[in-house]
Amino acid sequence: MHTGQYGDDHRQRRGERMRRMGSAKINDACKNNNIQYKDLIAGLKKNKIELNRMVLADIAVNNPEVFTTIVKSL
Repeated sequence: MHTGQYGDDHRQRRGERMRRMGSAKINDACKNNNIQYKDLIAGLKKNKIELNRMVLADIAVNNPEVFTTIVKSL
């Protein structure tokens, strides 16, 4: 009974937390590469590089040299 009442709300909150954490990881990697988060996202859209934020966060954490290459290509 309890899970039926609160399950949807908790799943939504978990998604929100994951999105915030991903944005924070990307923002930290941007600071290390001397670029602002908004400029990175705008540059990706301008150059038609279709990477979603979840993939960018994974690259930023696990492959910082690849993230640096992406930033330099903008």
